[in-house]
Amino acid sequence: MRAMLQAKRHMMILELLRQAHAVSIEEFKSRLNVSEMTVRRDLLELEKQGLLKRTFGGAISTSNAVIEPPYRTRGEENKEEKVAVGMRAAEFVEDGDCIYLDYGTTAERMATFLRSKRKLTVVTASTGVAAELFAAEGVTVVITGGVLRHGEPSLVGPLTERTLRDMYFHKAFIGVAGIEPASGITEYNLQEAEAKRIVIERAKQVFLIADHAKFGRVAFVRIGSLRSGWRVITDSGLDGSIEAGCQQLGVEIIRAQVSYRRTNETCPAADPKESGSEV
Repeated sequence: MRAMLQAKRHMMILELLRQAHAVSIEEFKSRLNVSEMTVRRDLLELEKQGLLKRTFGGAISTSNAVIEPPYRTRGEENKEEKVAVGMRAAEFVEDGDCIYLDYGTTAERMATFLRSKRKLTVVTASTGVAAELFAAEGVTVVITGGVLRHGEPSLVGPLTERTLRDMYFHKAFIGVAGIEPASGITEYNLQEAEAKRIVIERAKQVFLIADHAKFGRVAFVRIGSLRSGWRVITDSGLDGSIEAGCQQLGVEIIRAQVSYRRTNETCPAADPKESGSEV
């Protein structure tokens, strides 16, 4: 009987990961109605079978870590969260800054909130970001050049990397496919990952911009470790255990308020001290 119950739990765990890719231990406990010890034991057994990867505070699926979701699909995911993160991130940009704004749908949302800035220089390898800023009178947009990725509004390759190596930035706003305390920050594409590494080394301040779904996820290419002094701007849906793991590494978590417009959803509860945290 015990074996049957365990087999059923394992099936449920894998199904939860199939749906969400990254799931916390607290979520497993709630959905399976078992103790934390039982969850950890099940995760260890499934990891030995190569069916998942344990993370700080939960687990991620190993079935699609290499496959990058289509750009349009990513753009439809967590729309409100990305808008909120982009708006909050834009508050850290000052007139006169020279910033790097990365690839990705969250970066594009951030760009829309930079249009009113003055004497701002935005360097980007994203044609999507450039399109959002082309009519902003007070913003100078520098596009790195490079090879346009098929199906993606991003420029990559040796020309992109050479351009970035010749520049320095007051602030860099980096989007990533995954953030996990033990594994660091990860990306799907090798060339995009290399561009991000270069930018990180040439920025005085580094901000990671990512909705909560990116946390606990490990993608194909490791960009590097989380570093003390970095700031991560995310939304109120971030799991507390993963947040604690990031904070132990000296990373500051800044939560953006999300205004939910969908009638069938409610805004996740957030600690008011965290939601409006100032730095």
